[in-house]
Amino acid sequence: MDLSKLQKIQDDFSNATGLAAIAVGMDGEYLTTGSNFTDFCMKYTRGSEEGNRRCVKCDNECTGTYFCHAGLMDFSVDIVVDGEKVGAIIGGQVLPEQPDEDKFRETAKELGIDPEAYIQALRQVPVSTEKKSAQPPICWE
Repeated sequence: MDLSKLQKIQDDFSNATGLAAIAVGMDGEYLTTGSNFTDFCMKYTRGSEEGNRRCVKCDNECTGTYFCHAGLMDFSVDIVVDGEKVGAIIGGQVLPEQPDEDKFRETAKELGIDPEAYIQALRQVPVSTEKKSAQPPICWE
């Protein structure tokens, strides 16, 4: 597949929906450049060793629409070619309602992230309407 075309489709989807998106191969390596990724996820959560470990677990094990370990709504859709899974489109990074900042401060402490910086980044995460969010299962236990 022409990855530049996939990138364009992904960017257009992300811009139209406000959801972050990226294509990943079976090895977990990024096939495209992330679209509309938040600092909350990329700079802070994935920027910490434990946060990144938990994110990779979600990337590899969660499917459909789900809540990630950090409390955001995400999605994962398999890329299948000739009946074989070759990767996935993952993304989301939205909140279904206004966040409980105290809960996220606790998560920041667990992950070794400055809680106030984490909250500042959290405040930039889009909040989806209840109609758009179908209360997905939690994929981190």
